[in-house]
Amino acid sequence: MDSILNQTFNNFEIILLDDFSTDGSWEILKEFEYHPKVSHCIRNKSNSGSPFRQWKKGIDLAQNEWIWIAESDDFSDLNFLKNILKFIKDKDVGFLYCQSNDVDFNGRIIENRIHWTDDFKPNIWTDNWVIPGKYFIEKYLCYKNVIPNASACLFRKSLVKKQFWDVILNFSFCGDWYLWILILKDVNIGFLSLSNNYFRNHSSVSRNHNDLSKKRKRIYEEYLILIFIKSNFQLNNSTFLSLQKKWFSLFSFLDIFSKNELFNLNIYKNRFLLILNFTKFKIGRLVGKFSQNRS
Repeated sequence: MDSILNQTFNNFEIILLDDFSTDGSWEILKEFEYHPKVSHCIRNKSNSGSPFRQWKKGIDLAQNEWIWIAESDDFSDLNFLKNILKFIKDKDVGFLYCQSNDVDFNGRIIENRIHWTDDFKPNIWTDNWVIPGKYFIEKYLCYKNVIPNASACLFRKSLVKKQFWDVILNFSFCGDWYLWILILKDVNIGFLSLSNNYFRNHSSVSRNHNDLSKKRKRIYEEYLILIFIKSNFQLNNSTFLSLQKKWFSLFSFLDIFSKNELFNLNIYKNRFLLILNFTKFKIGRLVGKFSQNRS
């Protein structure tokens, strides 16, 4: 809250939403309820089960054109809005985001998110740029979510259509990735290489969950997004194969006889081919472990 209220650009409204938290967040938010910048301070009567229901509520309530979703315990450089809006000026963009730092519980920098995109050659995130959203989807966003932190983004409210939520509200983990694709297909996207956003990376963060069922749900949501991308844009099948390997790693060999869930992610739409590839994957893993032990 301090990093929001003390922004050097201060022409904005703040909408405070609490999803029936039990960690003391609501008590903190209540302290800001009557701040002149705060237009709404709302707590749900029960947990909605998805952060994207809160996104929808906040976007619907917002009175201004540009949306900044400043989530959970992330924080920003005090010049974040000033710098990002300066970059937007005189540019035809509907979506803009900046580079992020991962920080620990105490706010110490762990690493810079430039490494998240090291697998792309060249790593375009070392510089500022503006490119067409459709190109960005097919070149980068179809492989993984290269916009890893919503708190680093600004986008136009007018780009978020009501029908988008029919699908997004079914997601628990990857609704942001899906929303970025829907927003970007017809507009330009810009990137500011300044690291003005800080993502607090700790064990409670959704991407770090160790619960097996949540891991499976996350990968299945990624699979649904890839299907959507393939039906609307260009997508190489190797991306599906890479995701399927991650899926196979979450099941034991015996699950092939007892877990119908295993067959939910079948890029071939053929049960026999999935069994064959799952068996090859598991045997390859065993051979690899055996070779390591011998060496």
